[in-house]
Amino acid sequence: RDVLGSRGLGDVYKRQNELRLVHSTELLSKDYSIVSISKMCGFSRPSYFNTQFKKRYHMTPLEYRHSS
Repeated sequence: RDVLGSRGLGDVYKRQNELRLVHSTELLSKDYSIVSISKMCGFSRPSYFNTQFKKRYHMTPLEYRHSS
């Protein structure tokens, strides 16, 4: 039997990624570098963080910071 029920690991990773991105928006209002924020939120590469952030918010983390 599947331990996760009807939800697969893909759904778990998507949810985890979403939580990381939400946390990153909070940190972007602070004086941390984008690289530091990506690491604090658990992204192994800043480029992947940028890609995922832009996919979710339709702007880069730097653009988001300047718009807030």
